[in-house]
Amino acid sequence: MQYVNGAVGIVFLALAALQLDGPTPLWSLYFLFGATLAFTALKRDLNLWVVRTLAVASTGAMFLYFWGFFGFDMYNVRNWYQLEGSTQCMSLLIAGFAMIPILSEFTWGMKCAADHRIRQDRPLPGVRI
Repeated sequence: MQYVNGAVGIVFLALAALQLDGPTPLWSLYFLFGATLAFTALKRDLNLWVVRTLAVASTGAMFLYFWGFFGFDMYNVRNWYQLEGSTQCMSLLIAGFAMIPILSEFTWGMKCAADHRIRQDRPLPGVRI
């Protein structure tokens, strides 16, 4: 999974570079934020609250990318991917789907932290976990 997260981080850096010359270079910062999340997902043994915060941030980023894609309203036109400005639209679509493995990594980290906390607690006698 680390290879996937690293590849997603590189994709986000490439998307950020593509958006520097685009009509709205602000999206470049949003893609850099996605790259930061992807490269942070490579780190192991993060604090539970940090992982929760990053999971919420990656969910928000994913919804932001999809909001940007559907906000362009280019997908209703036939052959929208061949129109001018479609690079930004496709970049947002790719970024939205690329956030799914990042979000998966953070939710897996929350599950591991919760499992570790359950093992730390002392269960009642006769109760199996």
